[in-house]
Amino acid sequence: MNRDSSKNDSLHLDFVAHLLHDLETPLAVAKHFIHRVERGQFDPSSARHRQMLDSTRQAIDRAERILQDVLDHARQDVQILQPKRVEADLRKVVQDCITIVQPMADDQNIVIQSFFPATFPGSIYFDPWMTSRIVDNLLVNALRHAPRDSAIGLGVEIREACVRVEVSNELEENWKDFDPSEIFSADRQVELRKAGQTRTQGLGLSYCKMAAEIQNGRIGADRSGDNRVVFWFELPIRRGANHGRT
Repeated sequence: MNRDSSKNDSLHLDFVAHLLHDLETPLAVAKHFIHRVERGQFDPSSARHRQMLDSTRQAIDRAERILQDVLDHARQDVQILQPKRVEADLRKVVQDCITIVQPMADDQNIVIQSFFPATFPGSIYFDPWMTSRIVDNLLVNALRHAPRDSAIGLGVEIREACVRVEVSNELEENWKDFDPSEIFSADRQVELRKAGQTRTQGLGLSYCKMAAEIQNGRIGADRSGDNRVVFWFELPIRRGANHGRT
């Protein structure tokens, strides 16, 4: 096997590992709903409980899509590592991501506050599926490290020819000393996890880095004050035909 072939095989195995890792969130949402039903804590007449049911349906749909990606990748029917840019509504993509993780936030009494400027275009060209999974991972990462009864911020804005998405959260007391910029590397995350400095498995954020860079974007994390962290990514975009819609 030549060096290029070995490198490609390693890249594809890494990508499949990322896809399988991303099943964790939709499965956790579905299990949460099933346990609630088993305990007799589901009331179809409750608007909040109907929202939980909708979250569960969307989570299952997302899990099925991830499994289909794995199968397509195995059959090599599609070039799954290539971004598929289409004209789409980023507001809907972000809201769907929030809907899926909402039951996890509710369990910790965490509020997810999203912000789009009034002038944000109605549609832009980007890869909705790849981008949604970056947002999913950043939200789950925030939920894992935010204290109970706190808030997570999700802001989106257009900066020249790129879109910037920021996910910010407070940090629990015992997580305030770690350097967030270190955890985009899966290998470094393993080291941090062994030292008790992170709860993640190292794949979610390393996938975010891969997905952002494949789209010619970039990703990073910054501390904001003593007890807040901001994860962000930027993707090059162009406005769609409906850019005048708000």
